[in-house]
Order: sequence, then C-alpha cells, then structure tokens
Amino acid sequence: MLAGFFYALISHILEKKLNMANCSFSIPFNGSAVDIKTKAENAIVNAKGTFTGDASAGNFKVPTPVGEIAGTYTISECAIDIKISDKPFLVGCKMIEDKLTAYINPVV
Repeated sequence: MLAGFFYALISHILEKKLNMANCSFSIPFNGSAVDIKTKAENAIVNAKGTFTGDASAGNFKVPTPVGEIAGTYTISECAIDIKISDKPFLVGCKMIEDKLTAYINPVV
C-alpha cells in the first residue's frame, strides 16, 4: 500500500518536471501590431496549428514532432509578450523564444 503511494507521488512529480511549461518572454518588433499578428498567425497556421486572436491578444497551439506547444500572446506598441502554457520536455523555453524572435525580427 505504501509502495502505491510512493509510485503515485513520484509519477506526479515527474509529470510536473517533464512538462516544464509556463515560460514567458517579450519580443520587441518594428511595424504595426496588425503586421505582427498576421505574421504569427500565418506561421502557426502553416505549421498546422491553431491561432485565435486579434492585434491585441489571443492564443495559439502548434504541433511539433515531440509534442504540442500552446500559449497566449499580447501585443503592445512595440513588443509581443508570449506566455507558454504547455510544451514538450525536449523543447526549451529559450529555443522557442529564439525561433520566434528570428521569425518576428529576421536578420536581413
């Protein structure tokens, strides 16, 4: 009986550790909020994801080979704030931030 308790406890801890969601970051941008929203929506939809929102706020889900990434965004005058609520263990927050930054602000 005690073994079952410890198994459940360890399973719960590992599930929380392996999920490792809840990262947030802000990406500055040049251009209008509508332009950034359109860029983000096109990228997510082209990746077979879902995007719901407008030029001020919304949410998204995008599949990856190792699991789904889900989050929300808000857009201000000069930055898009992103909060990741769910992501695969193998995909780090910094990796997501770097990919989105490169897409939103490509080096010319």
